[in-house]
Amino acid sequence: MRGEFQREWWFFMRDRQAVMTVMAAFLLAVIAVGIGLRHVAIQHNEIAILENSTLADLNDKLADETDPGSAAYYGFRFVYDPPSELAFAARGVRDQLPWKHRLRLLALEGQIYEHDSGNPQLAQAGSIDYAFLIAVLVPLLIILMLHDLVHVERRNNRFDLLAVTAGNASTTIRWRAGVRLLALTVALVLPFVLASTWSGASALKVTWLVLTTAAYIVFWGVLVTVLARRVPTAAAAAASLLGVWVVLVLVVPLTAASIAERRIAVPEGGEILLQQREVVNRAWDLPEEETMEAFVVTHPEWADYVETGDGFEWKWYYAFQQVGDQAVADASSALRRGVRERDDTMAAAAWLSPPLLIDRFFTRLARTDISAYQRYEQCARRYHAYLRKAHYPMIFDAEPFDVGPLLALDNTKACS
Repeated sequence: MRGEFQREWWFFMRDRQAVMTVMAAFLLAVIAVGIGLRHVAIQHNEIAILENSTLADLNDKLADETDPGSAAYYGFRFVYDPPSELAFAARGVRDQLPWKHRLRLLALEGQIYEHDSGNPQLAQAGSIDYAFLIAVLVPLLIILMLHDLVHVERRNNRFDLLAVTAGNASTTIRWRAGVRLLALTVALVLPFVLASTWSGASALKVTWLVLTTAAYIVFWGVLVTVLARRVPTAAAAAASLLGVWVVLVLVVPLTAASIAERRIAVPEGGEILLQQREVVNRAWDLPEEETMEAFVVTHPEWADYVETGDGFEWKWYYAFQQVGDQAVADASSALRRGVRERDDTMAAAAWLSPPLLIDRFFTRLARTDISAYQRYEQCARRYHAYLRKAHYPMIFDAEPFDVGPLLALDNTKACS
């Protein structure tokens, strides 16, 4: 076995195309993890800036405040989902969906769905990261390296000689493919492992991703060598394998996404935001009693404090903010449920598309998938409820206004 490995390694080192392919893979992996680490560093820096500025702004606004309503109106708090140690490898939906908010006591739905996540057209193109390299580009490199292993030997009239000298030509081809796949795996995994160590990622998760990457490379290696032997020429093998790549990488995921979008209706976040704002704006023209009655339906503990006078009162203002949220609660729940169902559909389709499957595995371990986003969103909602619970006693005149308890709140919240 050692002799076969040394022989094939010697052949590999003299195959300029194979060596160049492995070097290109290594360079792509270095670039991918480098871009990912820089992206994560930018997010950490942005979080630090927003944490500091939010706390400074809050202290400044509340320093001389004497009105609980104004304190709630101008008191922004910062809630965010910090990038995980493996986020550099798989950016997932963090480029498309919000992972940070500056919240205050106004209607929540408008704040949840109002975000700045960059250019949406660029986000639709997906993230070019390490997961993309492994899932989409690596199969092309494997096809490039292995599609003509058999044909080149036949073309040079060496195949029969291999069969005689090695006893079985197929065994030699397998060794040849195995050595190339091993070199490719090391070239791809080494930058990732070094970056994971630097970022402090869990050894267990890193091991899982390395083993999964190796298994994925073996899968494509076997697929390429088996299919390539069944066609008469290297050109035909390359064309056939590219067809398989297109089906597995593009056709299956896009078809599944199209089916999910057609079968599972999901309200748009922008529509919910507009509907909620219309309800809030319309409340200015409604009798205050009507708003308060709707408010105590969900907050009966404040039923004894909702009586208002002739002038403007903050309790009424925040009550109709809450009523605005209540008006779109069903649509907001439908959005979360629909997104979850669409994601479940894509999870089922991933069993027909190994590239989609490994991409989902990467984003799951990196906590950049839909489930991670929805956990963050629920955390932001709980944090807003926490703010309401802290502010309402002063706004509804159940307690005297005191800045101290408001400043003592957890005014920044990491939802990891």
